[in-house]
Amino acid sequence: MYSYSTYDANAYFTKVTCHLNIHYTNGYVQAKRQSVAIHEIGHALGLADIRDPNSKTIMNYSPAYRYDQIKISRIQQDDISGINAIY
Repeated sequence: MYSYSTYDANAYFTKVTCHLNIHYTNGYVQAKRQSVAIHEIGHALGLADIRDPNSKTIMNYSPAYRYDQIKISRIQQDDISGINAIY
Protein backbone atom coordinates (compact mmCIF):
# COMPACT_ATOMS: atom_id res chain seq x y z
CA MET A 1 0.00 0.00 0.00
CA TYR A 2 1.28 3.41 -0.84
CA SER A 3 0.25 6.96 -1.61
CA TYR A 4 1.91 9.87 -3.30
CA SER A 5 1.11 13.36 -4.49
CA THR A 6 2.56 15.58 -7.18
CA TYR A 7 2.58 19.36 -7.03
CA ASP A 8 3.01 22.23 -9.46
CA ALA A 9 5.48 25.14 -9.08
CA ASN A 10 3.01 26.92 -6.77
CA ALA A 11 2.78 23.88 -4.45
CA TYR A 12 -0.78 23.02 -5.54
CA PHE A 13 -1.75 19.39 -5.94
CA THR A 14 -1.74 18.23 -9.53
CA LYS A 15 -2.31 14.56 -8.79
CA VAL A 16 -2.97 12.36 -5.77
CA THR A 17 -2.69 8.57 -5.95
CA CYS A 18 -3.52 6.10 -3.21
CA HIS A 19 -3.16 2.35 -3.80
CA LEU A 20 -4.83 0.04 -1.29
CA ASN A 21 -4.11 -3.61 -2.06
CA ILE A 22 -6.04 -6.00 0.20
CA HIS A 23 -3.55 -8.80 -0.53
CA TYR A 24 -1.35 -7.51 2.30
CA THR A 25 -4.18 -6.74 4.73
CA ASN A 26 -6.52 -9.65 4.05
CA GLY A 27 -5.87 -11.28 7.45
CA TYR A 28 -6.20 -8.02 9.39
CA VAL A 29 -9.20 -7.22 11.56
CA GLN A 30 -11.44 -4.46 10.17
CA ALA A 31 -10.07 -1.74 12.47
CA LYS A 32 -6.47 -2.53 11.47
CA ARG A 33 -7.37 -2.34 7.75
CA GLN A 34 -9.09 0.98 8.46
CA SER A 35 -5.93 2.20 10.21
CA VAL A 36 -3.78 1.33 7.17
CA ALA A 37 -6.23 2.95 4.74
CA ILE A 38 -6.48 6.18 6.74
CA HIS A 39 -2.68 6.27 7.11
CA GLU A 40 -2.30 6.06 3.31
CA ILE A 41 -4.99 8.70 2.73
CA GLY A 42 -3.04 10.92 5.14
CA HIS A 43 -0.05 10.62 2.78
CA ALA A 44 -2.26 11.52 -0.16
CA LEU A 45 -3.28 14.67 1.71
CA GLY A 46 0.35 15.60 2.34
CA LEU A 47 1.11 14.16 5.79
CA ALA A 48 4.45 12.43 6.36
CA ASP A 49 5.26 9.36 8.42
CA ILE A 50 5.97 10.04 12.08
CA ARG A 51 8.74 7.87 13.53
CA ASP A 52 8.16 8.47 17.22
CA PRO A 53 7.13 5.50 19.38
CA ASN A 54 5.34 7.87 21.77
CA SER A 55 3.31 9.65 19.10
CA LYS A 56 -0.44 9.02 19.11
CA THR A 57 -1.15 9.72 15.46
CA ILE A 58 -2.49 7.65 12.56
CA MET A 59 0.69 8.66 10.69
CA ASN A 60 3.00 6.89 13.17
CA TYR A 61 5.43 4.63 11.32
CA SER A 62 7.89 3.98 14.14
CA PRO A 63 9.37 0.47 14.25
CA ALA A 64 7.95 0.28 17.79
CA TYR A 65 4.44 1.09 16.51
CA ARG A 66 2.08 -1.83 16.20
CA TYR A 67 -1.65 -1.40 15.66
CA ASP A 68 -2.21 -4.34 18.00
CA GLN A 69 -0.55 -2.38 20.84
CA ILE A 70 -1.74 1.19 20.24
CA LYS A 71 -5.15 0.51 18.62
CA ILE A 72 -5.35 3.75 16.62
CA SER A 73 -7.74 3.28 13.70
CA ARG A 74 -9.08 6.82 13.34
CA ILE A 75 -7.60 10.22 12.61
CA GLN A 76 -6.19 11.88 15.74
CA GLN A 77 -5.90 15.52 16.83
CA ASP A 78 -2.23 15.68 15.74
CA ASP A 79 -3.28 14.49 12.28
CA ILE A 80 -6.00 17.15 12.11
CA SER A 81 -3.50 19.80 13.20
CA GLY A 82 -1.12 18.67 10.46
CA ILE A 83 -3.83 18.90 7.80
CA ASN A 84 -4.85 22.35 9.08
CA ALA A 85 -1.23 23.51 8.88
CA ILE A 86 -1.01 22.38 5.24
CA TYR A 87 -4.32 23.89 4.14
